[in-house]
Amino acid sequence: MAVLIKTRPPDSCHVSNSKLPAIAWLAHRSKRGSRHDEFKLVTWRNIMSLRWLAMVLLLPATNSYSFEFPLEIIEYVNSAKVTAFINERDIDKSVSWTPFKSAPPLTIENVTSAIQKYIAGKPEYANAKLVEIELRRIPHHEEQWHYMVKMQTNINNAPHNHYFVVLMNGKIISALVQPESIK
Repeated sequence: MAVLIKTRPPDSCHVSNSKLPAIAWLAHRSKRGSRHDEFKLVTWRNIMSLRWLAMVLLLPATNSYSFEFPLEIIEYVNSAKVTAFINERDIDKSVSWTPFKSAPPLTIENVTSAIQKYIAGKPEYANAKLVEIELRRIPHHEEQWHYMVKMQTNINNAPHNHYFVVLMNGKIISALVQPESIK
């Protein structure tokens, strides 16, 4: 089946079969500058190939929207600026806690045992010492809390700090220390 399209100015298009939508962008004027209207034969094969082309071009765009950007948490531990990237899904899976109503769902004993399991078998954390644990609220999440854990190792007789964020469900996320900016 073919559709005959008569070219006219861009704001209108005449289609010989009224059941089909007008495809004005397929109709075109002659490049010779003729004032006579030109007829172009548009087949279903042309229309279907253009539909497949549009779907192939839009397919990568759908995948880019499915990517979830993590929440960036910036904490200051003593004089160090520590940054952790946490997915919203992980925060939603974490147990909520309201201070003064109950004890935290994850105790310090649970945190230390989870950290020991996490660093076991990783040579960069060999002989690491626990220096500090702080309970902090996740920014913009009223009932979501986390532990900030500071560990220390000695590299060439110089202390080197490692930071971890432990969510209330026990998930551990390594945090990064950002260098100070040059002013």
